[in-house]
Amino acid sequence: MDGTYVKSHVKIENYLKEIRTKNIKQCLQGYAKTKSKIEAFVFVSTNGERQSISWANLYERSCATASSMIRLGVKRNEIVAISLRTCPEWLYATFGAMIAGAIPVSVAFTYTDGSDLVAIMERMKCCSLFIMDPGFDNVNWNIAQGLLDEYNDIGDVKSAKLPYLRYLVGVGFENCSDPVKHFQDLLNGTDSDADFPDLESGDVATMLQTSGSTGVSKLVVHTHASLISLTGSEFIFVDPNYIVFNGRPFNWIGGFPLSILTGESRVTISGFCEAPTDRVSFMKDIIEKERCSLIYALPPLMVELIRMLHSLVANSESFVEYGCGTPLPLQGPEMKIVDEYGQTLPVETRGEIYSRSPGMFKEYFHDQEKTKAVMTGDGWYKTDDIGRMTEKGEFFVEGRKSNIIISGGMTISPEILEQVMKTFPEVESVVMVPVPDEVYYQVVCACIVLKAGSDITEPQLRMQCHNLYTDKTGLFTVLPTFYLFLEKIPETKTGKIDRKGLERLACSKFR
Repeated sequence: MDGTYVKSHVKIENYLKEIRTKNIKQCLQGYAKTKSKIEAFVFVSTNGERQSISWANLYERSCATASSMIRLGVKRNEIVAISLRTCPEWLYATFGAMIAGAIPVSVAFTYTDGSDLVAIMERMKCCSLFIMDPGFDNVNWNIAQGLLDEYNDIGDVKSAKLPYLRYLVGVGFENCSDPVKHFQDLLNGTDSDADFPDLESGDVATMLQTSGSTGVSKLVVHTHASLISLTGSEFIFVDPNYIVFNGRPFNWIGGFPLSILTGESRVTISGFCEAPTDRVSFMKDIIEKERCSLIYALPPLMVELIRMLHSLVANSESFVEYGCGTPLPLQGPEMKIVDEYGQTLPVETRGEIYSRSPGMFKEYFHDQEKTKAVMTGDGWYKTDDIGRMTEKGEFFVEGRKSNIIISGGMTISPEILEQVMKTFPEVESVVMVPVPDEVYYQVVCACIVLKAGSDITEPQLRMQCHNLYTDKTGLFTVLPTFYLFLEKIPETKTGKIDRKGLERLACSKFR
């Protein structure tokens, strides 16, 4: 048996014909009829507030927003940039843009001169509407104001630095004296279908930004068809009566509200409340209070939840390191393990994981070079994950190809070394990054956060690593050359480890 896993009862080219709805609007409309008063989304806050939206409300307000966008002047296939924290308005803006035939894109900006916002807007080009909240302490609005030449309370805007932008709408500006058009005005639009375009399954529905953990974020193009096929009617693993907890931000694929396609109620954390002092305990309380039956979380957070909820987790001892189980029971997806030449490898052989499915993204927006780099001519996506497959079709992901460190001719998967050092009682977290070296090409830097109260020294940690290297062959292929002690491991905006940021920090200190 080779390293290919196929869950395909119909060929990919015929699969889209099986989809019951052809676009997101029809999906929302269907649930608005069949689950009218049932909660679609629940927003919880650390101050105890709870805000819910029914399926009927979600559809009606999204249609009202779409109608207002069209009346404002947003044209089909233009981009609507959305810079909002997790809130109901994010939903109305995103699905409203889709219904209007526009393309919603969530954007984030952090540079005080706004240069990163200018750069992303330049890449999108046809962005006509920007919907934003002021940010904590008005930090985002202060940046945006520096880029705008004119703006008013009817939504018109002019900017030499953002030449394609024509309209600006604000969320959470109620206490702001500046003349900004409020999002509430968009909800006063009509929900009539008369002005809405006829959306085809192949039309672009949205563009999602990658996490940026390997550098600059890319814009991932998804059509209505690819989104619906991801969690459409064949996603039999999900029960539409589930209550799902997912606290990840809406603007990332891991937090994107795909529950609108499968009909579950989703519980999430409002982006407009104070951050919990103990995030894991807060999540545990919410999960129990809301009686959630399914949890989506990043692996580190999931581990902490499992530890806290161990009495509720069956067979926790059966969890295997790096094990991902078998692919979800969708129709269409295929997976395989390949060598460096793209040739399929036998089972239990380590290589790169390739995948192919109807839910595959269309392309990286305005970047054909990067699209070709990750997509084969016959539609296989190069995941960059290094792993293997068992005889039973179970997958194990053991690292990232792009994270590989080459030192003295040795190929090092940093994730494996990290897992070893996490067993040290004094280590809270650790990330291995490369530092250039004239002799070895690269050497390893261990970026470490110690547990509270630990007084272990660098020489003592070096000795622990050396002892494991000597006594247990294979745990450490190469010992860390440098040790960088930190108070916290930096993360990207989506909660992933910022490896590139750590690499720059290590290079600045040790190179």
